[in-house]
Amino acid sequence: MHTRLIGPDLTDTIDQSVRHEIITATRGGSMKMMQRLLLVATMVFTVVSITPPPLHAGERIIDHVESPGGESFFAAVDTSHRYAINLQSTEGDREFSINLETDKVTSRISDQGSELLGKNWSLRLDRKVKHKFVGGGKGRKVIIQIGPEDTDEAPPARDQSQQATEPVENLHETPGIYQDYRLYATKFKADDGKVWNRLRLGFFPTRDEALAALENLRKPFPDAWVTKVSGEERTASGNRSIATGSMRITPFLTALEQESEKEPKPVAVKPAPPMTKKRVVSLMDEAEKEMIAGNYQRSILIYTRILQDPGQSERKKAQELLGFAREQNGQLAHARAEYEKFLQLYPEGEDSERVRQRLAGLLTARATPREPLKKRGADDRTDVFGSVSQYYYYDELSRKEGGKTVTRSALANDLVFNVRKKTADYESRTLFVGGYELDGTPDRNETRISTFYIDAANKKNISGRIGRQSRSTGGVLGRFDGGLFSYSLSPKLKANLVGGFPVDSSGLDRFETDKYFYGASFDLGPFAEYWNSSVFFINQEEGGVIDRQAAGGEIRFFHPRASFFTLVDYDLYFDDLNTALFTGSFNFPDKTIINLSADYRNSPILTSNSALAGIAGKKILRDPANVNDFVMIEDLEDLKLFLSDEEIRDISGKKNFKTSSYSLGIVRPISKKIQLGLDTIATKQYSAEAFNTGLYELLSDGTVQPVPEIPASPETPFEYTYTMQLIGSNLVKEGDIAIIAGSYSDRTTQEVYSASVNTRYPISRYWRINPRINATYSKIRGLDTTQLKIRPLFRMDYRLLKPRIHLTFEAGMEWINHNPDDAMNTVSYFGSLGYRYDF
Repeated sequence: MHTRLIGPDLTDTIDQSVRHEIITATRGGSMKMMQRLLLVATMVFTVVSITPPPLHAGERIIDHVESPGGESFFAAVDTSHRYAINLQSTEGDREFSINLETDKVTSRISDQGSELLGKNWSLRLDRKVKHKFVGGGKGRKVIIQIGPEDTDEAPPARDQSQQATEPVENLHETPGIYQDYRLYATKFKADDGKVWNRLRLGFFPTRDEALAALENLRKPFPDAWVTKVSGEERTASGNRSIATGSMRITPFLTALEQESEKEPKPVAVKPAPPMTKKRVVSLMDEAEKEMIAGNYQRSILIYTRILQDPGQSERKKAQELLGFAREQNGQLAHARAEYEKFLQLYPEGEDSERVRQRLAGLLTARATPREPLKKRGADDRTDVFGSVSQYYYYDELSRKEGGKTVTRSALANDLVFNVRKKTADYESRTLFVGGYELDGTPDRNETRISTFYIDAANKKNISGRIGRQSRSTGGVLGRFDGGLFSYSLSPKLKANLVGGFPVDSSGLDRFETDKYFYGASFDLGPFAEYWNSSVFFINQEEGGVIDRQAAGGEIRFFHPRASFFTLVDYDLYFDDLNTALFTGSFNFPDKTIINLSADYRNSPILTSNSALAGIAGKKILRDPANVNDFVMIEDLEDLKLFLSDEEIRDISGKKNFKTSSYSLGIVRPISKKIQLGLDTIATKQYSAEAFNTGLYELLSDGTVQPVPEIPASPETPFEYTYTMQLIGSNLVKEGDIAIIAGSYSDRTTQEVYSASVNTRYPISRYWRINPRINATYSKIRGLDTTQLKIRPLFRMDYRLLKPRIHLTFEAGMEWINHNPDDAMNTVSYFGSLGYRYDF
């Protein structure tokens, strides 16, 4: 039996069909062509010995269930309970839609559904039902009545299109789990004036009970959260109820309906409108928190939802993290598919290399046989991955007068080795990054260890890292040998302790323990969705002398339309501001991006080690009259033999320069394939006073002289650099890039003009070439002296999939012409050839 009811002039046509469809539509007499929200409602009833068909993606149900006598199921709802689950939120005039599956009960749909959810809505049932009309004209409504006599027919067979649709799993096996709760809608007006509609399920006596129920709703409602509602809202919820009783709930996508005064058009279901950037950022943050908490299934749902929305800027990151979440969840085949999809979409870049390593780790882990006698937990897993690379570098310099000199001929061998272990209780990682450079001269060979640490974290709130590592926050100035310990006091407060020995060079022959530091920091946030901050204290000493003692903080703001970072570092020992930094970016709806920064700092950063500049390596005499009593100055401990801590501090402060820089940049698309970029940078160096150490040095010829006085440095006016860029992409072929840039620098002592062309062209999916050229012309102010520098370069990359090898070739030259002194003209040739193997 098929019934179709349309508009105020409802007509009833009956044909022989198992599936029932009832559509009501109301047209306003003066309403012009416009889009309206179409809400589709589907009720699937469970009957004795009959299994209901599965719900399908895209189906929508909306309902308010009452008994034939008007008795409401709401009687069981306890409005004294304070907690509810916010299932969905929609902005502006958009409405909700839900799927509702009921038990075999006598029920009906109330008129209230259209009032709460819009004038135009449709209801689809899977079998015959009785119906009647209430009212007349434009206010005419349909009442669907379901009685026990309607339960004797089997559900219809699905057609071919339905069978091809992947079914959505029912939320619960037992109907009626929400019998004691109320599903209702409410409105909320934000501070920015936007009105939000919220779909909520309540009420729960405690937050823990609400959270327990929320876990069952996570899959169909990935954005749901628990909230405490006011007594006013609980009381008013009866007037805003949508459904209750024996029901199961699943969400669905909204649809739009076009209406016309002249003729009603067929309803076409379309995908939901794209999510706002704010919503996407919020979902990415939530997914990250779930990953940290070990709720990988929840993260998978969120990342999948983001990827379903085309055109989002976070799609690249979401695609990578979806693969990582599936990997952490033990879904290795799914993870492999997601990683391979990422590499197909984004074959180049640092993140692509990271994904290749993870994919290689998956393949390695699967290929490695397990020891049969060792029993491991279901969640235990060990991954081994990394890369091996070898690159040969050759540099040659030719002078017009002076012949040819080979400045570098070396083979660099590097290893990146990762071991990651995951159990049900903790995760650990060991990372080694190092290499050996074989030079033609034995004394220039060097073994390097850039990174070598062990990192471990439990699934709750403790993590630690020990070894050679780098850190650029919490007052730490880069690479060090030591440890970092973190403890999460709450979801918005983490304490960090750090300590170790600063590393100035990655060479093994420069491992030093004379200088050490320790410090503490606190990470705060996020607050109000977009704000994070941190505060720190750091103390560094060498040879019994305070080298650095600073306190400061950072503030970070990340929003789809704007973001900025602020850092303040104040040295307590020198009583001086080390660094004050601000960087920001603003994105506008027309895709214009404005970047700005302001930076005021000591250069280099204030440390007592600055006093060694110009003195280290000298033989300083204890007594100028006794040339045999001297000390070779190598560190602060040596210098302390001649100067007090206060004198060392004073010299260090005077040897540093204070500088400031300000920049403003604008990037704006001028067509679909071309962007225009404009940048301005202003820099300034402030004056420094002269000083004398009062020390005497012994020269190599045996004579004695005072250590030269450091002259005063005058303040320089602002120096400006102006740059313009045209950035084109996909001009000839998908994936190509071309950048044409020009700049002018107005400096105190010279003027500099430069121009460059940088291109990248994909010959194939695995083969890319990168030709580029740069030219610079410099003119010294006040002198008839100029310099012209031309630097062409060609790079080629080729990737193999099996084995996973990345081949690179690069060659170029630099021609420098001086005028009028052409004797200083030089020509340099340089190149490299090598490979990287990912395992």
